[in-house]
Amino acid sequence: MSPQRKNKRTRINNAKLTFLLSLVLIITISLVLDHVNYHREKDAYRLRTLSQVSTYRAQLEAVLVSNIQLIRGLAIAVAAEPNLDQTRFEQIAAPLFETSNELRNIGAAPGMVIKMTHPLKGNEKAIGLNFLENKAQREDAIKARDTNTIVMAGPLQLVQGSEALIARVPAYLPENNAFWGLLSVVLDIEKVYENSGIIELQQNYNIAIQGRNGLGKQGEFFFGDPSITVQDPLEFTLNFQGGVWQLYVIPKQGWQPVSSSIWPLRFIILTVLGLLISAFLFYLKILNREQESERMLEVMSNLAQVGAWSFNLEKKHVFWSDMTKKIFEYPLDEQPKWSENLNYFKEGESREKIAKLVERAIKHGESYETELEVINANGQSVWALVHGEAEHKNGRCVRIFGSLQNIDARKKVELENRKIARFNETLASLTVSDEILNGKLSQSKELITQSICQALEVNSASIKLFNQQRTQLIQFASFNRSGSENNIPWLQETIPDFFTAIERKAIFCVDDAQQHPYLAPIKESYLQPFSVKAMLCVLIPASSGSIGIVCAEQDIVRTWSHNEESFLIAVGALIGSLYSSQQRIETEAQLVRAKEAAEQAVIAKSEFLASMSHEIRTPMNGVLGMLNIVKATQLDQQQKHHIKLAQSSAESLLGIINDILDFSKIEAGKLDIENIQFNLPRFLGEVVESFALKAEQNNTTLILDATHITSSEFISDPNRLRQILSNLIGNAVKFTQNGEILISAKIAHTLDATVLECAIADSGIGISAEKQPHLFDSFTQADTSTTCQYGGTGLGLAIVKQLCELMGGKVNVSSTPNKGSTFSFFIKITPQLVQEHEAYQAIKNKRIWVIDDCLLNTTIAKKQLTRWGAKVSTICDYLSISAYINSHEDTPPNIVLVDSALFEPLYEAQALALKQFLTRSSGHLIIMAPMSYTNKNATLPLTEETLVFKPLTPFDLQNALTAKSTIEQTHVDTQLKLLAATEVMTDTLAAHVLLVEDNKINQVVTAAFLKQLNVTFEIAENGAEAVEKLNQNPANTYQLILMDCQMPTMDGYQATIAIREGKAGKVNKNITIIALTANAMQGDKDKCLATGMDDYLTKPLNATTLHSKLQQWLTSK
Repeated sequence: MSPQRKNKRTRINNAKLTFLLSLVLIITISLVLDHVNYHREKDAYRLRTLSQVSTYRAQLEAVLVSNIQLIRGLAIAVAAEPNLDQTRFEQIAAPLFETSNELRNIGAAPGMVIKMTHPLKGNEKAIGLNFLENKAQREDAIKARDTNTIVMAGPLQLVQGSEALIARVPAYLPENNAFWGLLSVVLDIEKVYENSGIIELQQNYNIAIQGRNGLGKQGEFFFGDPSITVQDPLEFTLNFQGGVWQLYVIPKQGWQPVSSSIWPLRFIILTVLGLLISAFLFYLKILNREQESERMLEVMSNLAQVGAWSFNLEKKHVFWSDMTKKIFEYPLDEQPKWSENLNYFKEGESREKIAKLVERAIKHGESYETELEVINANGQSVWALVHGEAEHKNGRCVRIFGSLQNIDARKKVELENRKIARFNETLASLTVSDEILNGKLSQSKELITQSICQALEVNSASIKLFNQQRTQLIQFASFNRSGSENNIPWLQETIPDFFTAIERKAIFCVDDAQQHPYLAPIKESYLQPFSVKAMLCVLIPASSGSIGIVCAEQDIVRTWSHNEESFLIAVGALIGSLYSSQQRIETEAQLVRAKEAAEQAVIAKSEFLASMSHEIRTPMNGVLGMLNIVKATQLDQQQKHHIKLAQSSAESLLGIINDILDFSKIEAGKLDIENIQFNLPRFLGEVVESFALKAEQNNTTLILDATHITSSEFISDPNRLRQILSNLIGNAVKFTQNGEILISAKIAHTLDATVLECAIADSGIGISAEKQPHLFDSFTQADTSTTCQYGGTGLGLAIVKQLCELMGGKVNVSSTPNKGSTFSFFIKITPQLVQEHEAYQAIKNKRIWVIDDCLLNTTIAKKQLTRWGAKVSTICDYLSISAYINSHEDTPPNIVLVDSALFEPLYEAQALALKQFLTRSSGHLIIMAPMSYTNKNATLPLTEETLVFKPLTPFDLQNALTAKSTIEQTHVDTQLKLLAATEVMTDTLAAHVLLVEDNKINQVVTAAFLKQLNVTFEIAENGAEAVEKLNQNPANTYQLILMDCQMPTMDGYQATIAIREGKAGKVNKNITIIALTANAMQGDKDKCLATGMDDYLTKPLNATTLHSKLQQWLTSK
């Protein structure tokens, strides 16, 4: 700071200090004057108050004294007539009440006992009061008697609700001064206050009175607030006969003097102080403005960093302002020396430019302004805006002067922005180049390294990739302005610190590489031979992790900026993206090739399966067909047994083939789920009944619990549901001997669907925990010995699992070895709203007995019947039937459901008793029998009763309870139902068909089935022969064509197309064609229908199925 500015600031500070001291002195004097004036006015105010209050004090004292004097006079009058009575006492006392309205009542107590009072009315109870015997009155009475003084009591709270003063006045006889008694006088204290002016005084003053019972300062306060004593009140003493009171008074606003008396002086003091402070503040404001202007100029100079300079050419004297010195970081207390060679400017372009400008200014007087780099005292370059003027005298230049502004920050930002723009332009050009857009690093590596060199202005750039072990960085691409090649790999064992640093920080930046300790091991082999001094390396990220580094190298020591690092990081990310893209393109190409190969494999597999299906089913059709034909001939018992075994083996083989084909369909995605409406309870009953005979052979009880299904019609795929249930129930039957199998089903509702939940629980051999996770794998069974003992392909549960998933569900298993297994599954199912048939209304309120030694069977039957509204009782002990009948003679059942085991010889007595009981009560008997039951098993004639077969199903149970069916008819219907799949239909169909079949055995089998149906036929060996026969024979010769699909010369598909095109005659274009094919894949049926065939039959043929198809198409014409 300059001395002038220092002196000026000192004068200003002294002036401020002088004023502040003067102001403090004036304020102190003013406070003293105000204090003196305040207390003077306060004392005057207190005197005025004392004068006003003294009047009221005198009035209060006068009221008390006057009333006491009246009482004294009454005492003298009473003493003059000691024997006065009540009447005389009232005459004497009455005038006193006219004189004083403070009197409330007066009592006379000769001998200390009140015998007279005035007024008498309202005070009758006081007559007879003995002061000496009353503890509350005794002390004051004795004191008044012994001291011959008036004793004041109170003020006291009266029973009547107000306060009063009570005075005990002693009376002595005048002749002998003997004690006569007491006068008790009651003064109304409120009237005392009112008549003395205390109430009026209370409007402007706070008042308190002390001295209850006349005790003065030793007594209690009985009027006002006792805290008044701490507020410096006026204090008065009231003396009267009988005691002393202390009166305290203070104005309600306190002893604060009136404002009009103290504020004039205060106003004068404040005015003087305000003027002085305003004058000083105005002076300070002027000074502050001046200082603010100086500071603003200084701040602006500092912000703009503009300094002045001058070179005196005559005296060779140099002058720099303080700011100029700051820019050059030169000492402020010195001036620089004369320089002949302009060494203040950076050597090179800046120094050459300023030399020319100075020369022109000296010679021609031209001013100049330019941006140059100057060198500060520390040898660092600083950008400055230099302005110069030349001063000439007598034709000679005597001085050059001007300004110097520091623009280093702006200039560096400007240069950095140019760099950033160049970086962005480089990155943009890279991203739109064709080599980059192709997504392959191998095609764009040269372009990238060349762009790095141009953008960073470096000598060389390279891309180095890690080897597989990440122990080497191998040159992948490089560009060098000198054209030299550098393919030396960097080894982790040589420069371990560099590898660690680049992995940890992802960037390695050195200004002087040859002096860096991490790179010292490759200084002689790499850095010095290739003139590498500055190095910037960045890790290349990729989707699989870092893959290498990208490097920029310079042949001079160089400081790398943050923006240069960011640019190289962006390039590294671009390289990583290209690398990942190239890897993805190559992977996708491999996936495409793999997909094409897989598709070809699937096609080959499908074709193989179709071929195998045809090749296997064709001979199977012959085997099963021939066995059916032989079975229909005359055979002895042994031959029939052999045929039955052959049929069983063939059907088992067919089941295995079907499992394999179903599994293949699912794998190939050619198995579709249909949506068909069906009756769920009836469906479940049919599926379970189909396993009844097999379960009976294993001595296993099969039970269905469908009691939780309250609706009947649903939409799903019943065929696939049958397949799931058949696999699971079949396994349960297969692996359960002498046990029990429970099939339970219920409908559940979730947030988004309705599902059927089923569980098949058995008491069979069970499955170990370690085997359970693999149960649903293809071709898998719990134990290899299982296949040997029970058979099977191991595909059943795999098919169940995949079918459940296709139907929107899942299958689970829980099992314990030697205790049994429970397979549970759920599938999505759609309820169908239809009018339910209320056939079970006839069952409602019926009394039904269920007699069965199987507790689970009776429990489920009871649950089902109860849901239908029946009143159900169960009996599981056959020996207790007679006792149960005896206890229910009055309430016999309407229906009795009884197990057929009751009619065995062991329980003949119980069966007879039940029969007789039902005869007496007209009850209806329903036999629950196993599927293999016949009338010959019964010990009693039961021809008039109904038979229902186990396992009980809701549909069969309802029919048995609501219809009158005989044992024979029900049994025949059931047997027909069981044999329907194997017996040949004997209905005749009047028709002539064309059988197109190339296989001789299949010709014989199909011909045999047609003969049994009395259908005439002709045979064609292939499709061409069939077309020829149709052309040769008259119209309507054939009503239907049974067309094999796989045939030589012309197959069934080609033949059908030819027929539909009219090549077999226009009259035969619409003839019914039913496909006979051993192919069983989903696409095979679609292919048949697409070529124009009307229907589809798979081999091996079944007589019942063939009859059904023929009847369907022949009767529809």
